[in-house]
Amino acid sequence: ENRQIPALFIGFGAYVRGYEDALSVSAVPTENGTLLPFPELNRLLGSKVGVANAEVRVPLFGAKNYGVFGRGFIPVEMAAFVDGGAAWTEESKPVLVFNRDSRERIPVFSTGVTTRINLAGIILEFYFAYPFQRLDQGIRFGFQIIPGW
Repeated sequence: ENRQIPALFIGFGAYVRGYEDALSVSAVPTENGTLLPFPELNRLLGSKVGVANAEVRVPLFGAKNYGVFGRGFIPVEMAAFVDGGAAWTEESKPVLVFNRDSRERIPVFSTGVTTRINLAGIILEFYFAYPFQRLDQGIRFGFQIIPGW
């Protein structure tokens, strides 16, 4: 809880996939032109965070006897995932319920599929994620570069 330290953001692909572009929208206009805080953004920012990820991975190509198609020049794997997380502050605690349409600070979840390609220790990840608490969005495409495997 220090104003000199910026808020933590759980919408990055390494935390909860599908919420990356939420930083580009900070408020929504009402009928009379006033701006209301964007609740999806408020849920993703805080001085405290908790994140959980689960994946089921299937190696497609890779080392001998390790992968659906055996040997491959470049290690490639596919995975199905579920991500979830919450961000909060001392003044604004999260409400721990699964709700898709709420103005409260609730946890956010996403699910989807991903493909990772290992290029000499640099991982390229391409994914499709469905963010449950972004009613204005459908399936989101994302890309990230990850060091290590």
